[in-house]
Amino acid sequence: MNVEEVISEAAKIVTPDLEEKTKVINIANEVIRLVADGLLKRNYRDFAVTIQGSVAKDTWLPDDRDIDIFIILPKGYLNKIKDGSIVNDLMSIAIENNINWSIKYAQHPYIQLLINDFEIDVVPCIRISPGEKPLTAADRTPLHTEFVNSRLGQRKADVRLLKAFFKSVGIY
Repeated sequence: MNVEEVISEAAKIVTPDLEEKTKVINIANEVIRLVADGLLKRNYRDFAVTIQGSVAKDTWLPDDRDIDIFIILPKGYLNKIKDGSIVNDLMSIAIENNINWSIKYAQHPYIQLLINDFEIDVVPCIRISPGEKPLTAADRTPLHTEFVNSRLGQRKADVRLLKAFFKSVGIY
């Protein structure tokens, strides 16, 4: 077996199958719908609820059950992020939909939903333009996803192989 064949076989191992991809996308879209509907009922306006992270880039590994959902808000919502009131609204949405949840913290609080065997991080951020200074650390994420997706092309298997290697040696 030559190197290209080994890499091809390894790429198959680190790529989720269609069934898993479908499950991940379906649960992500369901959470997007629930969050968007819940925020609209609470009079949030001019926001977007999007998939980010490795799911958005299609670079996650099989059985890696974390999904990142970002709520991209206008600058006028910065205080609701910093004081945690948006997290209170997200907790209410989770409770209304009988979803287990926990509060997590980075630079500001966010919520993690537990649905079946999925951990879904729901993170509020502020909408910024390329080159604009972020107001919170999370604000860069949608721009990062867009940047990576615009350049990744057919290299997704390479990213997955590198991630799997890093995980296997304990540095990811």
